[in-house]
Amino acid sequence: MIKQAMVGFALLTSCTIAQALPVVQFSDFINDGTRSNFNGFESIPNDGTMYTDGSAYIEDGVVVQQINGDTGNDIWVTYTGSHHQGGYSWYPNGGDNGYTQISRSGGLSFEDVGMFIGSGFGLASNVFYELLSNGVSVLSGSFTPTSNQYLGFSGGGFDKILLADCSQCDSLTTSVTDGHFQALALDSIELSGTVPEPTSLALLAAGLMGLGWRNRKTSLNSTTISA
Repeated sequence: MIKQAMVGFALLTSCTIAQALPVVQFSDFINDGTRSNFNGFESIPNDGTMYTDGSAYIEDGVVVQQINGDTGNDIWVTYTGSHHQGGYSWYPNGGDNGYTQISRSGGLSFEDVGMFIGSGFGLASNVFYELLSNGVSVLSGSFTPTSNQYLGFSGGGFDKILLADCSQCDSLTTSVTDGHFQALALDSIELSGTVPEPTSLALLAAGLMGLGWRNRKTSLNSTTISA
């Protein structure tokens, strides 16, 4: 039994390590009826135009924040130049030299996530993305957006999404976090599916090992009694 437990632990570990990279999606692949979380910025505090309550906004467990850019008071929530739904969205007023970070409350990982994106430039020449897992980059890239662009990532394996755009950038040399001027706008962030927390995976592995040790001990005791 202990061999079986160790095999189970090895399989669990190898599956975690060998997890496939997330897949980039450019069309809405999440059915509205299967959403697990949704941040449409409809509860965002504002004075009629601007965000008024700090640098990070949380709605339905989805956290949005400008990093190295505007503070919360510089987020224009009624900007309609992006693929805008409802009354409010997220746009760093006039652009900034930072980027937008999306995460989940409690540090949970994503499985499937999608959103509408736009730009204060009207139509940016490039949009850059980077996905992180525990601070380590697992996927990055860029693309040329279309009007009313949808962007999503499926397959899990990441806990932060970093986004920025650029009007006059070279996609071969520019990255999300290099400090270039950007003006990404976004709205309607939708999540689907659940991902076990790392602690849950660790507890499962420990349980398998514990079960193996218990059965080994029982087997040894039985052998002693028989002798």
